[in-house]
Amino acid sequence: MLELRNKQPHDLMLQKSHQIIKQLMDLKEYKIAKVVMLYSGKESEVRTDQLIRTALEEKRVTLPITNKEKRILEISEIKDYDLELETATFNILEPKKEYYRRVDIDIIDLIVVPGICFDCRGHRLGYGFGYYDKLLTIVNRPIPFIGLAFQFQIHDVLPNSDTDIPVHLIVTEEQIIHCCDYKMSS
Repeated sequence: MLELRNKQPHDLMLQKSHQIIKQLMDLKEYKIAKVVMLYSGKESEVRTDQLIRTALEEKRVTLPITNKEKRILEISEIKDYDLELETATFNILEPKKEYYRRVDIDIIDLIVVPGICFDCRGHRLGYGFGYYDKLLTIVNRPIPFIGLAFQFQIHDVLPNSDTDIPVHLIVTEEQIIHCCDYKMSS
């Protein structure tokens, strides 16, 4: 899957990413969220830089910080995309140490999750470290978990275990997949 994703022409990847981000931003779940946790797309992942920049104009935006010692994700609010981020663990943009503004997961209204591939039930394959699964298990209220993927990253069924936390929605350039029994509160 990584090989397929990496072979995608750069301009096509950017075009598809733009469509995916537009679809995400049109979702009611996204529109009503006041505090969002996004991720910085790396290499051939869905590009999220414009999403982060736009979200900063209208929402509180948080990004994950990888704590390799504890093997967890910590959450930090950002306020300025250009000033506050640097390439860090796993070649991902994260807040610079001087801009850490740790945030409790209980104030987040929506979490956007990356993945190498997803199935229609919301299961995902990541890079195998379990960082997002650990983070999603500590969410104490019903908020949407949304995966971003290119259409070719969607499979019928993926292997999963009891420790894998599925996403509720997957947004691709072609469709929005409603996966789990998550119901948005009115």
